[in-house]
Amino acid sequence: MKVGKVKGTPEGGMDVMFPTTHDISPNSLDVCLQTLQNILESGNTVLITSKPHFDCIRHICAVFHPHNRGGTNQIMFRFSIGAMNNFILGYWDRDAPKFQERLDALKLAHDEGFRTSISVEPCLDTANVVNMFYALKPHVTNSIWIGKMNKVRHRVMIVTEEDEHMVRLIEEGQTDEWVKKIYEALKEEVLVRWKESYKQVLGLPLAEEEGADA
Repeated sequence: MKVGKVKGTPEGGMDVMFPTTHDISPNSLDVCLQTLQNILESGNTVLITSKPHFDCIRHICAVFHPHNRGGTNQIMFRFSIGAMNNFILGYWDRDAPKFQERLDALKLAHDEGFRTSISVEPCLDTANVVNMFYALKPHVTNSIWIGKMNKVRHRVMIVTEEDEHMVRLIEEGQTDEWVKKIYEALKEEVLVRWKESYKQVLGLPLAEEEGADA
């Protein structure tokens, strides 16, 4: 399991992103728990990124709740939720949790007092992303990031008609027209953060810190 160091903290620790390669799954949970323990005991803050399995998140919340009390707030979760449609989620990642399980994990982390964030990058179902935003919003404390799938046809080997259909759905949902439509619907929402792929279409300034909205 790899970790990503983001930046230093005033207390001398680091803001750490974990994991940066393999996701947290039931098979890897024990290793992840030990790595997280090492990160937190060193005084670091950690951004836990995952396509969340409910039982894994429940376990992490129970074990590391002491690191989220007394104003320490060492942990923030960022859950990847690209669509509400389970067929779409399953096509792009067959073994990943369905939408309801991801939503339940988000609700749990939020109700347990952890800081929460969402990554809708890539946005897999633009026709329903606004509805999804409002379904997620009550359980998010920090941000909801929205961005495109980059280099779609380089990422997908087109073998079947279904492959072509799914790739075209992504492409059609990433046109400038769609990006601007989503922006108009959500531009007043303070939780929304636009990834670089959207900002380039919208003419919005990029983050000063390199890679912050890539």
